[in-house]
Amino acid sequence: MGARSFETLLPTPVEWVAMARRQRSKRATQIRRTVARELARKIQEDEQQYANLVDSGIIDHDLITTMVESGDIAGIARQAKAGIRELARQKPSILDDLDIHPLDVLTGSPPEVPTGQGPDERLSAVTTIDQTIVFSDLEGFTAFTRRRGDAEASAVLTDHYAAIDAITAGRGGWVVKRLGDGNMLAFQQPAAAVLAVLELVDQDPAGLALRAGAHHGSVIEMQNDLFGDVVNVAARVTDLAVGGQALVTGALRDQAIPMKHVLFDPSESRRLDGIDTPVEVCSVRSL
Repeated sequence: MGARSFETLLPTPVEWVAMARRQRSKRATQIRRTVARELARKIQEDEQQYANLVDSGIIDHDLITTMVESGDIAGIARQAKAGIRELARQKPSILDDLDIHPLDVLTGSPPEVPTGQGPDERLSAVTTIDQTIVFSDLEGFTAFTRRRGDAEASAVLTDHYAAIDAITAGRGGWVVKRLGDGNMLAFQQPAAAVLAVLELVDQDPAGLALRAGAHHGSVIEMQNDLFGDVVNVAARVTDLAVGGQALVTGALRDQAIPMKHVLFDPSESRRLDGIDTPVEVCSVRSL
């Protein structure tokens, strides 16, 4: 009788599972908050820089505090990225000071879909679309900034952004994001992207040569941003280019041709950093 009474006090298998889930959830929350606190600490390490970001409204201190308490790592990261992007426009030399390479940052990683969402909600938060991804940056911009100063470099970026916006919109594309002299663009039509790339490399703000790279394929769309292997390949192709040169992948060329008054040079197979398989790359120019 006593044994049976004791057994009735033991949790049922269903209750054991529920208890285990609660424990896992509690540990996960603790981990997220610990990581959030560390991320916030790193953002705040440079007290003067942090104060400038708060004073200018780029970073909301109260919001950061709330995010730390909730363990909202993605939210803190978004605040940090927004702050760095605006700071990099106003003070371009900050990227070199922090050893940040714009194209590496622009490729990024997709944000985590909240675990509290059900399978249907998580699936609906992720969309896969076909796009041509274009990256560009200015050769020698860091040296220019050091030589001429942040004020002049910032003015160059302001004019440069306006020119890129006009070219991109004129070809039916959109500016996904930018950091310093680096730009990530997307186009639905491959041929339009190629024409935009050719216009881009004709830009020479303050005598600086622009280089560009592009790739076409399926990308992940989340929270008004694009991610995936196609994005990474496009960035690495851009790394191969020199100022005044446009490089595209064979996949993009095959989607864009035939094109009048455009010449795709013979392609070659290239190994790209962080990409497992070789990629066919060729330069493109106007006739």
